[in-house]
Parts: sequence; structure tokens; C-alpha cells
Amino acid sequence: MVERLSALELLCFYLSAGHGISLAFVFTVCLTTLTFNYSDGFIPILNCSSVLNVSCELCKPGTFANISTVHCGCCQYSSHGVCVNASSCTECPVGEHQSRYGSLSCDICPPGTSTNNQTHQESCAKCSPGHYSNENGSAYCSPCQEGYYSNQTGSANCKACPLGSFSNETGSAQCNPCPEGYYSNHTGSTNCKACPVGSFSNKTGSAQCTSCSPGYYNNETGSTSCEPCGAGYYSFNTSECLPCDAGSYSAAPGSSVCKQCPAGSHQPNTGQSGCEGCPAGSETRVSGSVNCTGCLPGHYKNDSGFDVCQECPIGKQ
Repeated sequence: MVERLSALELLCFYLSAGHGISLAFVFTVCLTTLTFNYSDGFIPILNCSSVLNVSCELCKPGTFANISTVHCGCCQYSSHGVCVNASSCTECPVGEHQSRYGSLSCDICPPGTSTNNQTHQESCAKCSPGHYSNENGSAYCSPCQEGYYSNQTGSANCKACPLGSFSNETGSAQCNPCPEGYYSNHTGSTNCKACPVGSFSNKTGSAQCTSCSPGYYNNETGSTSCEPCGAGYYSFNTSECLPCDAGSYSAAPGSSVCKQCPAGSHQPNTGQSGCEGCPAGSETRVSGSVNCTGCLPGHYKNDSGFDVCQECPIGKQ
């Protein structure tokens, strides 16, 4: 609600409008009634009759002179950031600061800083590692969310954890590398995944797991190595070892395939590391034989072993 202006107040408005009268005269006549804010062209209506003080104080850092109030606006040099006394100055609100004496307003804290939810601040505080502020005038810095981090002061945003690392708590200043047997194949991870069966990771910070080589296997998740298949077994799918079929063998651990028993031998069982010779009077003439067959008519074999049957001499059978 606007008050009705007295004759003296109307005179002050007239004089302050610049009708050939000096400002010094205006201040002398009108100090007890009005004050003038020429910085923005607005002339607030103040009743200064109760505040007749020409020796006002400069507002201290962290505060400012609110010239819309009588205790500041009625000072003779109100545009210099003065008030009747320091207690009449207004504290800078949260998110703003002022480092100078005699200010008419406070400065807004830039991104990456805040006032820690405090008023009356002379400066803005940089966000600590693990925290950020991405707006002007932040009252406080926010903690980085899970999967993100900030490893420096004054961050305006947080960075996603890189491949092979994770963060499972808020306010992280750094990400943790995935342990051996685990991996992370995307950024911003909050945890690492166990290497699946048939693969492994033998170092920290892995972005992916390595498949077991042929002839090797593991049958558990989160493995740090693979084991060789035993003799008589082989592996081609890296998750399990399979026994060699009858008629075949693997002599050494870590085999990716089984070999067929050569001609002259056989193997009736599975999962064997070698082949057996045929007994006397029998043979095999093809590789991969499961059983031996008797010598053909007109052929003989006196001893057991890997030899094939021989043709009988002329005149014998």
C-alpha cells in the first residue's frame, strides 16, 4: 500500500528529478524524508525521519547494504554500500557470497562451489572430492551417485567409473578396480560381474574375461585360471573335459582332441591315455579300432602287440 505524500515529500521528488537544483541541496532538504537510488533509476519512498545519520558504516564482507530499508537507504551515501551500523547490513543468503566491503548485493557462487548451506559467507567453498555442484548459487555440494566419482576439488559434475572398475557407494573420490575373477564391461558400474564358467581373469581391473584355451577348463564362476584336462580327456568348449571315445586316446594333459589308435592296436574303453596291442592271432588294419579281429585265412601272428598278421609262407597255413 502506497502512503499519501506530504508537501515536503512532493517537493523532494520534484527537486530530485533534476529541475536545475544540485543534489547536495536535495540531500540537505530531503534526507529526513527520502533517499535516491540512481544506479537503477528507481527512487524508493522511505520515511527517513527516524534515521538521520550521515556517518553510516560500510557493510562488511559477507553482507550487503539493502537500500530498500531505512537503515541503509536513508544514509547520505547509500550507493556506497553503507548502513547505519554493521548490524543493519543484510547477510548474504546461502549460495551467495561477498568478499568486499561496501557492497549493494552479493555474488552468486559458480558451479563447483557452494556455501555449505551457510549464510554470511565471504567466499564460496570448492566442492570436495566425491562431491559436485552443477548449478549457480548452490547451497551445498551433492555426493556423486553410485557408479560415478570425482577425484578433484571444485567439480561441476561427476565422471562415470571407467571399464574394469566400479563404485558401490555415494560420494566416491575414486573407483575400485574389479578383483581377479571379475569384470566390468560398461562405464558407470556399481559392481563387477563374476567371470562365467569356461573363462577367467587373472588380473585386477578387467573389462572382460578370457576364455579357457582348448584342452583347459573351469567349471566355476569367478575363476582366476583354467585347469588342464587330464590324460584320456579333452576339451573344446572350455567348460568341461570329456573322455576320449573308445578307439581313441590322449596321452598328455591339456589335450584339445583325442588321437585315434593306430592300426595294429585297439582301445575298447573310454577315457584312456593309450591304446592296447592285439593279442596273438588277431589284428586291426584300420585306425580307431575298438576291438581286434582274427587273422585272415592264410595269415598268422605269433605274439601279442601292435603288429598286423603276416601272410603264411608258401606251403603253410
